Amino acid sequence: MIGKKLGRVLGFLITTALILVLGLYLGNFLDPPYTSRSLDAIDAFHDLEEDSQDVIVYGSSHAWKGCDTLRMKKKYGLNAYNYANNWQLFNTTLLFLQDSFRTQHPKVVLIETIKVDQMRNDNDLNGEIYYTRAISDFEGKREYLAECFGDKIGNYVSYYFPIALFHDNWDQITEENYKESDPESWEKARGYNGSDSAEPQELPDPWRVRQKKLPKESLKILDKMVALCKENGTEIIFFTVPCVAKNNYADAIADYAEENGCVYLNLMTAMDEMGMDPSTDMQDGDHLNNSGAAKVADYLGSYIKEHYDL
Repeated sequence: MIGKKLGRVLGFLITTALILVLGLYLGNFLDPPYTSRSLDAIDAFHDLEEDSQDVIVYGSSHAWKGCDTLRMKKKYGLNAYNYANNWQLFNTTLLFLQDSFRTQHPKVVLIETIKVDQMRNDNDLNGEIYYTRAISDFEGKREYLAECFGDKIGNYVSYYFPIALFHDNWDQITEENYKESDPESWEKARGYNGSDSAEPQELPDPWRVRQKKLPKESLKILDKMVALCKENGTEIIFFTVPCVAKNNYADAIADYAEENGCVYLNLMTAMDEMGMDPSTDMQDGDHLNNSGAAKVADYLGSYIKEHYDL
């Protein structure tokens, strides 16, 4: 009798474990579109040898596609890595910065600012929040998820057991969902996500864009970034990649950088100096292609070599 009861208990536990594993697998299989590559890119960063990077790039896809860190390595000898990713609003960029200092202590960080006034605080699980699953638990991540989800337990369940939310994603499955994880390809590209496609664009005149004051939430995040970098003896370069969006906070970021011992490089005003041509160097309105990202890498790489002793 005892043997039968023990067998039933063991059978129940094994069945439950199998259901959980299957649920987690299917949840990953039903990832929202374009998050698999983000998860791989984050895993690749975590696979880097500790304290091996002197320069790290952060930000949304404007930075991910906008700075060829492999070129910075080859041409300028900089141990540079691109730890940006898709869709990031500014508090997600802070999370990536905090995460990186758990294993790396770069001499210089490059933080892209086109989304400086936008925060993730909507209590919904979207692709940007979902791919942060690849970042293991620490205090900064717990604070980030609290900002995103509030006290909604259901969103935490969906975050850690995604089939609960993404079960209706069958019609959105693409070839990417079938691919095996490939962090190594991201390491070879030093995190950079390039494209050869070109689509001519007309960019706004940066000298005629109406300037605004930074929101209080933006200032709080900037203060956290500066405090973390100063604590680690790291120099900060804020920069803005050329795109069709209006850079309404260029003056405010420049003032903030000066007041806090940082640097701000508005690349929208340096396009002639870089030789940037929006008719050939843009993948689309938001992103540079490989030729544009190479010009950004040259500009930033030469600036770092000139102003910092690495």
